[in-house]
Amino acid sequence: MALWPLSSRNISLEIWSSVDNGFVDWLRQWLVDQDWSQNRLAEASGLSSSQMSRIINGGRVSPEVAAKLAPVLHLPEQTILEMAGRVRARPPANARIDQLVALFLQMDEEAQEDELATLRLRVERRKRGTNAKRSASSAGS
Repeated sequence: MALWPLSSRNISLEIWSSVDNGFVDWLRQWLVDQDWSQNRLAEASGLSSSQMSRIINGGRVSPEVAAKLAPVLHLPEQTILEMAGRVRARPPANARIDQLVALFLQMDEEAQEDELATLRLRVERRKRGTNAKRSASSAGS
Protein backbone atom coordinates (compact mmCIF):
# COMPACT_ATOMS: atom_id res chain seq x y z
CA MET A 1 0.00 0.00 0.00
CA ALA A 2 1.37 3.41 -0.92
CA LEU A 3 1.45 5.98 1.84
CA TRP A 4 0.92 9.58 0.79
CA PRO A 5 0.14 12.66 2.85
CA LEU A 6 -3.28 14.16 2.42
CA SER A 7 -4.83 17.37 3.65
CA SER A 8 -8.53 17.15 4.43
CA ARG A 9 -8.88 20.69 3.15
CA ASN A 10 -8.14 19.79 -0.46
CA ILE A 11 -9.23 16.23 -1.02
CA SER A 12 -9.65 15.44 -4.67
CA LEU A 13 -9.61 11.68 -4.42
CA GLU A 14 -12.02 9.07 -5.65
CA ILE A 15 -14.16 8.00 -2.70
CA TRP A 16 -15.21 4.38 -2.63
CA SER A 17 -18.65 3.35 -1.49
CA SER A 18 -17.62 0.10 0.19
CA VAL A 19 -15.98 -0.26 3.59
CA ASP A 20 -12.95 -2.48 4.00
CA ASN A 21 -12.91 -4.16 7.40
CA GLY A 22 -9.11 -4.16 7.31
CA PHE A 23 -9.11 -0.78 9.01
CA VAL A 24 -11.54 -1.93 11.68
CA ASP A 25 -9.39 -4.98 12.39
CA TRP A 26 -6.27 -2.84 12.46
CA LEU A 27 -7.89 -0.26 14.73
CA ARG A 28 -9.14 -2.90 17.17
CA GLN A 29 -5.64 -4.35 17.36
CA TRP A 30 -4.19 -0.86 17.84
CA LEU A 31 -6.53 -0.33 20.80
CA VAL A 32 -5.39 -3.63 22.33
CA ASP A 33 -1.71 -2.86 21.69
CA GLN A 34 -2.04 0.59 23.26
CA ASP A 35 -4.25 -0.71 26.08
CA TRP A 36 -6.77 1.98 25.16
CA SER A 37 -10.56 1.88 25.22
CA GLN A 38 -12.75 3.12 22.39
CA ASN A 39 -13.77 6.00 24.63
CA ARG A 40 -10.16 7.00 25.26
CA LEU A 41 -9.45 7.07 21.52
CA ALA A 42 -12.66 9.03 20.92
CA GLU A 43 -11.68 11.59 23.55
CA ALA A 44 -8.08 11.88 22.32
CA SER A 45 -9.21 12.40 18.73
CA GLY A 46 -12.11 14.74 19.45
CA LEU A 47 -14.76 12.30 18.26
CA SER A 48 -17.91 11.40 20.15
CA SER A 49 -18.14 7.96 21.70
CA SER A 50 -21.04 7.17 19.34
CA GLN A 51 -18.91 8.14 16.30
CA MET A 52 -16.11 5.90 17.54
CA SER A 53 -18.53 3.04 18.14
CA ARG A 54 -19.82 3.34 14.57
CA ILE A 55 -16.25 3.25 13.22
CA ILE A 56 -15.33 0.22 15.35
CA ASN A 57 -18.46 -1.52 14.09
CA GLY A 58 -17.52 -0.97 10.44
CA GLY A 59 -19.04 2.45 9.81
CA ARG A 60 -17.65 4.76 7.17
CA VAL A 61 -14.59 6.84 7.88
CA SER A 62 -15.01 10.31 6.41
CA PRO A 63 -12.07 12.57 5.53
CA GLU A 64 -12.99 14.70 8.55
CA VAL A 65 -12.84 11.68 10.87
CA ALA A 66 -9.55 10.58 9.32
CA ALA A 67 -8.17 14.08 9.98
CA LYS A 68 -9.07 13.75 13.67
CA LEU A 69 -7.72 10.22 14.02
CA ALA A 70 -4.47 10.79 12.11
CA PRO A 71 -2.45 12.60 14.80
CA VAL A 72 -3.53 10.16 17.50
CA LEU A 73 -2.83 7.05 15.42
CA HIS A 74 0.39 8.58 14.01
CA LEU A 75 -0.76 7.86 10.47
CA PRO A 76 -1.30 10.12 7.48
CA GLU A 77 -4.97 10.84 6.76
CA GLN A 78 -4.49 9.27 3.32
CA THR A 79 -3.41 5.98 4.89
CA ILE A 80 -6.47 5.87 7.16
CA LEU A 81 -8.77 6.51 4.20
CA GLU A 82 -6.99 3.84 2.15
CA MET A 83 -7.16 1.29 4.97
CA ALA A 84 -10.85 2.08 5.47
CA GLY A 85 -11.49 1.47 1.77
CA ARG A 86 -12.56 5.06 1.18
CA VAL A 87 -9.91 5.97 -1.41
CA ARG A 88 -7.84 3.97 -3.81
CA ALA A 89 -4.22 3.64 -2.90
CA ARG A 90 -2.01 5.51 -5.32
CA PRO A 91 0.40 3.32 -7.20
CA PRO A 92 3.72 3.10 -5.40
CA ALA A 93 6.39 5.31 -6.86
CA ASN A 94 8.97 2.94 -5.51
CA ALA A 95 8.65 -0.21 -3.40
CA ARG A 96 11.64 0.91 -1.31
CA ILE A 97 9.90 4.14 -0.40
CA ASP A 98 6.80 2.25 0.68
CA GLN A 99 8.93 -0.05 2.80
CA LEU A 100 10.74 2.90 4.39
CA VAL A 101 7.47 4.62 5.22
CA ALA A 102 5.95 1.46 6.69
CA LEU A 103 9.00 0.93 8.90
CA PHE A 104 9.15 4.61 9.84
CA LEU A 105 5.53 4.58 11.02
CA GLN A 106 6.29 1.70 13.37
CA MET A 107 8.82 3.82 15.28
CA ASP A 108 8.07 6.09 18.19
CA GLU A 109 8.34 9.84 17.62
CA GLU A 110 11.84 10.14 19.07
CA ALA A 111 13.18 7.34 16.85
CA GLN A 112 11.52 8.96 13.83
CA GLU A 113 13.26 12.25 14.58
CA ASP A 114 16.61 10.44 14.96
CA GLU A 115 16.17 8.71 11.60
CA LEU A 116 15.18 11.94 9.87
CA ALA A 117 18.29 13.64 11.25
CA THR A 118 20.44 10.73 10.04
CA LEU A 119 18.92 10.87 6.55
CA ARG A 120 19.36 14.64 6.34
CA LEU A 121 23.01 14.25 7.34
CA ARG A 122 23.63 11.53 4.75
CA VAL A 123 22.02 13.61 2.00
CA GLU A 124 24.05 16.67 2.99
CA ARG A 125 27.29 14.65 3.01
CA ARG A 126 26.49 13.26 -0.41
CA LYS A 127 25.82 16.75 -1.76
CA ARG A 128 29.10 18.02 -0.34
CA GLY A 129 30.96 15.03 -1.80
CA THR A 130 29.43 15.61 -5.23
CA ASN A 131 30.24 19.32 -5.11
CA ALA A 132 33.82 18.60 -4.01
CA LYS A 133 34.30 16.19 -6.94
CA ARG A 134 32.92 18.78 -9.36
CA SER A 135 35.26 21.45 -7.98
CA ALA A 136 38.27 19.13 -8.24
CA SER A 137 37.49 18.21 -11.85
CA SER A 138 36.91 21.88 -12.76
CA ALA A 139 40.23 22.86 -11.20
CA GLY A 140 42.02 20.19 -13.23
CA SER A 141 40.67 21.51 -16.54
